[in-house]
Amino acid sequence: MSANLAKAFALSRELSDRFTVMFREAPALSISQSLDTLGNPVISINDGTPAAGEQNMVLRIVEMAGITNNSVGLAQPSYGPHIAQLVMESSATPGVAVVLSVHQMRVMSMLSKFGLRLELYLRANGAIPAVADITTGNLVTTITDLYFKMNNDM
Repeated sequence: MSANLAKAFALSRELSDRFTVMFREAPALSISQSLDTLGNPVISINDGTPAAGEQNMVLRIVEMAGITNNSVGLAQPSYGPHIAQLVMESSATPGVAVVLSVHQMRVMSMLSKFGLRLELYLRANGAIPAVADITTGNLVTTITDLYFKMNNDM
């Protein structure tokens, strides 16, 4: 992991601004920004008082790890592409999120405009989604650009 998080922060700020405008329409949700323990930007989308079984999403923006070392043997900085990791709570039906389709469409349509690789995670029913739920066991699918795979799937 590179220490260069400038692009991840810029993407997070722009997405937060756009989500704030987008989620003003009914059914409205609030947007908040924070950092995970590694300093990656995190966007929380919820009704302001998150609880299990409600409309809660957590989105983390991480840079894709460099695949080689630089000329002096250190980890190569990664300036892109980036990964959007979206976590939602699963409903009682396996593979179906609690979050309404209208909210999912708003988030995913915006993420697709930025050329981000999307990783979708569903955590078990009964708890609020969190960054800690971004594990391989919760990964449902990975969505990359069909025509420009080099942009977000290296």
